[in-house]
Amino acid sequence: MAAVSVASYAILGMQAAMLLTMLYGVHLARARRRMRRHGAVMTGLAVLNVATVAAVMAPTFYGLDPAPGPSSPSIILVHHYLGLMALAITAVVAFPWALRGANEGNCPGAGRRGRLIMRATFAIWVASLLLGIGAFFSL
Repeated sequence: MAAVSVASYAILGMQAAMLLTMLYGVHLARARRRMRRHGAVMTGLAVLNVATVAAVMAPTFYGLDPAPGPSSPSIILVHHYLGLMALAITAVVAFPWALRGANEGNCPGAGRRGRLIMRATFAIWVASLLLGIGAFFSL
């Protein structure tokens, strides 16, 4: 078993809290129709996610020993690339919205195509999270 830092455990807890907050953001959009608040919550989560990836996840990933161990390298790579894909899509949707004034008219997630992009991003992020949790506990 590889040595796992305290920061890695903290990030794992943060990611679980981020999932709950993300579900709250979905609730804001779907049930409450609070689109501006939804966008603010999701943009804040995107910033927090980028920070956690840059501060802990990326250094841990690039510092892993490629020697065979209990965690399959393919699971870690799939987690890595799904996470990068989710971050990239989020950056394309959330950050331009925030930079253009954070109002409903500027939302790139509006309409059928926008909702499809948001749902796909959510699914990719959750898949990456679950794979990351699996890889974390198998290290």
